[in-house]
Amino acid sequence: MSKQPDGIHFFSWQSRISLLLPVGFEEFQEDESTHSVIYADDLDAEDEPGARILTRCTRLFPGQQEADLQLAEQTAALPGHRLVQREVLPLAGIPAIYQQLTIKDEQGEQIALDACVQVDDLLFSINCRAPAHRAETYLPQFQQLLKSARLILLSEDRPASLDPDSGLLAHHHLRLSAWLPDGWMPIEEKPEVLRFYGPATPGMSGYQPTFSITLAEPEDYSSNDWMQELVDERLEQLQDSADYRLLEHRSLQLPDLMPAATAGNRMMTTISNYCRSSLRVATGIST
Repeated sequence: MSKQPDGIHFFSWQSRISLLLPVGFEEFQEDESTHSVIYADDLDAEDEPGARILTRCTRLFPGQQEADLQLAEQTAALPGHRLVQREVLPLAGIPAIYQQLTIKDEQGEQIALDACVQVDDLLFSINCRAPAHRAETYLPQFQQLLKSARLILLSEDRPASLDPDSGLLAHHHLRLSAWLPDGWMPIEEKPEVLRFYGPATPGMSGYQPTFSITLAEPEDYSSNDWMQELVDERLEQLQDSADYRLLEHRSLQLPDLMPAATAGNRMMTTISNYCRSSLRVATGIST
């Protein structure tokens, strides 16, 4: 039986930020002019006031330094804002400025948890807001969603990226991101095929285990079984390939409810499990 996830994957090409948000959040507003998107869980007027999450990507002037710290300080200095705590913590494997604040304005008292990080000439920010009387509910959620954040550093001239420090891979054509184990490297065999090579296996003449992800599209979406037909076709291709013996095939869902299927031989189980647990597919809220 499928397990309901704790969070749902949201991604916007405007903010370039991928997040797992608690179930109940929805996209509220996306702004192309500011490269930002707002998510909210209080869209029903009859519900108790809830939380808003703002994610944004800002392009900086060449050579601008410490923009993340400057943004954090400017936010804390706004009228009605009071800084509770500021510290440096990793965001998607990159050191970022985190700060917790309280805010008093015409909407009452709010709690706030922000994260800002500069990567080259890009400034990424995540701002979390909720009513102060619901801090016990929302602060743990804010902390978890910040831990789930990924920065998708892709562009037309950078169709794939791999952070060597964190192991975060993002690929534009395949529209996915995943964490790779230490020592694994991706090779793009074709635009629709990405193969990962692991460290050489001791005692096996330099043999490297591999794991691949292939993008495919059904010829006919009108069939209710189009995904199963794709899986069956891929399994046939694998079994017909040289030196491949199928040991396992099973259906599952990714952490954010995306349906998936895996097939493996004896050399790919570990990398498959590692990547699958972190895999996010950017079906996206915007393109």
